[in-house]
Amino acid sequence: WAEVLSGQVTKVIDGDTFIFMDDAYQSHTVRILGIDAPEFHQAYGKESKYSLDALIGMQSVSVKTTKQDQYQRTLGKVFLAGEDIGLTQIKRGLAWHYKGAKKSRKDEDFALYAQAHKQAKTQKIGLWQDAKPQSPARWRYYHKRPKAE
Repeated sequence: WAEVLSGQVTKVIDGDTFIFMDDAYQSHTVRILGIDAPEFHQAYGKESKYSLDALIGMQSVSVKTTKQDQYQRTLGKVFLAGEDIGLTQIKRGLAWHYKGAKKSRKDEDFALYAQAHKQAKTQKIGLWQDAKPQSPARWRYYHKRPKAE
């Protein structure tokens, strides 16, 4: 991990992103490592955001950072009182396990997230209740492309 930051969540943006004020009073936009939550206007997007807000909104959390992404968000594993928040979102069926982050994560974390994803899907928890749930990446591809003129 690059560093561990502690501080307070000031705003939840969606089911995998929030704004955080660290103990040195620096603001960070944090993207939870290893998950991809539905976009707000996508099926289960609101539920995912509200779940994350209920978990960490206005709470003191720790963020084990790795790096910044292309949008200048801090990527990290997020904990509240020892609870892995990304893993919780997956278990609730409100986020996909994002496999593309494997290089940034420990093998046991990757396996834990994969197992939680599989279990939520098998038990049809949260977004897995849909007959054909669409991954956030696919949803973004179809909904955020420039319109042809």
